[in-house]
Amino acid sequence: LLIDFPGAQSIERNTDHFVKRSSGGALCPHCAATALLCLMTNAPSGGAGHRTSIRGGGPLTTLVTYAQIGESHPASALWRDVACNVLDPHSFHTANSSQAELSNVFPWLRGVEQTMKHSDAVQPLDVHPLQVYWAMPRRIRLQFASRSGGAAPEPCAICARTTDLPIERYVAKNYGLNYKGAWLHPLSPYYRSGANEPLFPVHPQPDGMTYRHWLGWALGSKRAGRQIVPAAVVQAYRSTRSKGGQVRLRAFGYDMDNMKARCWYEANFPLFDLPESKQSPAEVSEAIASIVGPLAAGAESVAQCIRFAVRDAWFGNGETRGDLGFVEAIFWNRTERHFFVLVERAIDLAKEHGRGAYDQSEPLRRGWLNVLRLTARCLFDEIAASGNVEAGNPAKLAVAYRALRRHLDGDTLQQAFGLIVANSTETGRRQRRRGSTAQDTTEAR
Repeated sequence: LLIDFPGAQSIERNTDHFVKRSSGGALCPHCAATALLCLMTNAPSGGAGHRTSIRGGGPLTTLVTYAQIGESHPASALWRDVACNVLDPHSFHTANSSQAELSNVFPWLRGVEQTMKHSDAVQPLDVHPLQVYWAMPRRIRLQFASRSGGAAPEPCAICARTTDLPIERYVAKNYGLNYKGAWLHPLSPYYRSGANEPLFPVHPQPDGMTYRHWLGWALGSKRAGRQIVPAAVVQAYRSTRSKGGQVRLRAFGYDMDNMKARCWYEANFPLFDLPESKQSPAEVSEAIASIVGPLAAGAESVAQCIRFAVRDAWFGNGETRGDLGFVEAIFWNRTERHFFVLVERAIDLAKEHGRGAYDQSEPLRRGWLNVLRLTARCLFDEIAASGNVEAGNPAKLAVAYRALRRHLDGDTLQQAFGLIVANSTETGRRQRRRGSTAQDTTEAR
């Protein structure tokens, strides 16, 4: 029932080192209901007839959270966070919202065959739109333990609270509700790969969650034909909710590999209030994206380059042995604070100049490029060149460092930041390269 618990094969092969094995015992009704909702929300593919969730296996969820310093009671903070993500009832007024029967909202109140009597799938117009929160792709019935009179309460295997209604097992049957069609979950960002393509929910990936995702999840983005649309709750908060306070974007979800939960990712990013401006909100968002998009894309390019440089310094150009994702993780962590400082500056430029903000942002973009250069070089020195160089392969180290410098000082990266034009002459490139290299340390610091 717990989606990230190891199965029999994992326990037999002892591959569950970082996952707590079940100690047996029963669950209390509170933990069983929570686990059941988690499974329905994140359900991965589980074989024939074991359906995925309405957003596919392991979807990404983004929520608006309102953090107040000195919170007196955690319950009030939880209630405020929930309230920030409740949509206006008019958001659910559609052609089928007249189907107000509880069974059209909570599908377990009637049989699966009754819900899918017209076809083998549940389309958005077949049920009440609120069922998007309570989808039932799996058919599971919890079984309470039979207890003799006078038996002592049993502790829950998860929360350790005693309960008079322990749940020891459940019965599962395949072929639950099969959700198809244009379902849009209010808590997920969506993407499309082309102008005429449908929207698909975003899922966490093995490389984790970093600030390179912030623009798409908070404001929306378009890059190389791929469009990302923020979650409906994020859009609603920006357009209708009162501003003020320390508002953040909380993103979380499982990285699933079919039935296997590879990792749980969670991240918190600032969710800046867009300033009041004579420009329309769409123009302000577009202006911010025109600046922040290249900043994130450039950082992604440098992060990949530093990982390749460390790989080449250790192993040459051959096959990589081991996972070097930790190199990029360190890079993202070290540059995150500076990135969001630049985002605030980009918001100010968008407020003042509107669509012309990009033309005014060259100092900002150049400073960010220098920060990335300095961070990448320092990281290479710490990781690839640390220890006794003579004991390793100095030739590999030198070749890898030269390749890193070529990328950091090359035209491709500067063009990505809009600092040079694509058809510049070779002489101009050499002059700019010498000039930018000389200022790197001074400007970045």
